[in-house]
Amino acid sequence: MISNTSSLTSLLPLHQIFDFATCGNSKLDPVFTDIQEYVTSRCICLSPILNNYHCAIEIPPASALRPSKYQTVAKRTVTASAKIAITEELSRHNWRDIYDELSVDKKVEIFQNRVSQIFDKHCPLRSMRKPEGKPLLTSTLLQ
Repeated sequence: MISNTSSLTSLLPLHQIFDFATCGNSKLDPVFTDIQEYVTSRCICLSPILNNYHCAIEIPPASALRPSKYQTVAKRTVTASAKIAITEELSRHNWRDIYDELSVDKKVEIFQNRVSQIFDKHCPLRSMRKPEGKPLLTSTLLQ
């Protein structure tokens, strides 16, 4: 039981979602959230369920909560074995065509094309869906 929640709510951006007693005249079952739609929702105190003497709390669905919009992003999963294979292939590649080329722009184009081919071979791009506005941080993408 949390008797004084002010210290908790002053440290964290949390709010209780109802303000009625849940057990007799006491508020023994606080529910906290940082989702504004639930803070402003109208919770309902229902009769206790089974042999419990605490009231049941009905939290209506917040109408503003909609499924997240998703965006598709292209990511490469670069494993340790892929790094080794890429390094070996880059070191074995014959770069003579770059040395023979006179134009700097053409040299850069040849280099970028070859490196892209090697990356596509060992760790191809794959499409992933992620919620809009949220960073996509997973252990496989941070390697």
